[in-house]
Amino acid sequence: KAKNKYAIDTISKNIELMSIGINNISNFLSPDSIFIYSEISYFIPEYLDLIKNNTNTVKGENLNILPCRLGNKSSLFGCINRCITNFFDTFYDNL
Repeated sequence: KAKNKYAIDTISKNIELMSIGINNISNFLSPDSIFIYSEISYFIPEYLDLIKNNTNTVKGENLNILPCRLGNKSSLFGCINRCITNFFDTFYDNL
């Protein structure tokens, strides 16, 4: 844990921007949990807690911010989920 000011400032800005994005997602979609895939969260154990502490959403206390264990395939699985959901929505609409 070297005291590199540039690295600390960069990570602090990342935490600030992630918190803003999570606030927007939470206020718009009201999810129970948000999964974050970021290698930073594996190298800095406090990363997700720092993000959660900087969120001020309507239901911030109930929002779970968790590390995504799917790795770099998480976006792929999200897209597959969306395609399947759209398929069944279209299928039921045409019945």
